[in-house]
Amino acid sequence: MWRAKSVLGLSVGLMVAVCASAMAWAGEEQGGRRAADVYLLNADGKVWKNGAYSEELSTRVKIRAVGVAGSQKMKALPILDASGPVYTNGIVLNIVIPFKIDAVAVAVVGLEMYVLDGSRGEVWRYFREGPAKGQWKREQGKEHFAKGRCVDLAVAGPEEDKVDRKVYLLGANSKVFLDGKEAPGLAPSTGLNKPCAIAVEGEDVYVLDGANGKVYKNGQHDAKLSTSVFVECVGFDVKGGTAYILVKDGGVYVNGQKDPSVSSNVTSAFVGICVK
Repeated sequence: MWRAKSVLGLSVGLMVAVCASAMAWAGEEQGGRRAADVYLLNADGKVWKNGAYSEELSTRVKIRAVGVAGSQKMKALPILDASGPVYTNGIVLNIVIPFKIDAVAVAVVGLEMYVLDGSRGEVWRYFREGPAKGQWKREQGKEHFAKGRCVDLAVAGPEEDKVDRKVYLLGANSKVFLDGKEAPGLAPSTGLNKPCAIAVEGEDVYVLDGANGKVYKNGQHDAKLSTSVFVECVGFDVKGGTAYILVKDGGVYVNGQKDPSVSSNVTSAFVGICVK
């Protein structure tokens, strides 16, 4: 009897271990999306990381925050003020865009930042010249200058400094512009109710309709990535093919389903999301 119990106990123990291992593996597999950190920005410059408030990442003073971005290479988390200043780890950068602009969006590739002037369609790029050294310059030829308002930008390309990259702009007219030229195949054939955000990953371009949570991938509606209910959205990012949609109160929908683990733990007026 003792031997039978021992063998049975060993078998059960092995089964539990195998199941636990499989569950852990599955968690890592699904967590290709969950392994990413999700950062939320509210209108005052405060940041939530994976659902919890982060004093370290938030601005030291109240600002008119409009966007947040990041990259795997950049440890800091740039936060954009509506008049153009960029804050990293709570402190404003001492290198500023030389003109006051209508800043609406920020993007990062490698260690270089891009800022969109929404009313002019201008793109400002931070050309890095070394640690804490660089300058902002207009990316002429990449912008949609004086041809209509733009609401968001996304940038794709190598992480090295000063290299050429592709700049995608989402117009208030629902059109997508690549390096300043209209790219009809990347925008939905019918106009969006509220053009909200654009994201790029690999060769895929994603556009979010902020009025209803619908996501369009390469111009086609993708129901699997869109929110499960019609809801007004304010931010959007894509990581590993997974869509993260931010609603105004801080809720985050991951591939269409609300995910409490990365949603804000308080209700506030949120404006931006970054996943890295």
